[in-house]
Amino acid sequence: MLVQKKQLRQNKKVAQKKNLKNLNIKTVARTSPVKNVRMVTTATAIVNTALVDVVLLHLLLVYKYQ
Repeated sequence: MLVQKKQLRQNKKVAQKKNLKNLNIKTVARTSPVKNVRMVTTATAIVNTALVDVVLLHLLLVYKYQ
C-alpha cells in the first residue's frame, strides 16, 4: 500500500509541472503584439545605452592616459 501511495504522489507532481508549462505557453500566446513591441523596444534601448556607456568609458580612459 505504501508504495502505491508514493507512486500516486509522484504522478501528481509530474502532472502539476506539465500544467504549469502549459499555462506559461498560454500566457505567452495571449500577450498582445503591442506589448511584445514595447518590450523589445525597451530592451533595445537598454542594450544601446549600455553599449554607449562602455564606448564612452573606453574613450575617456584612452584620452586620460595620453
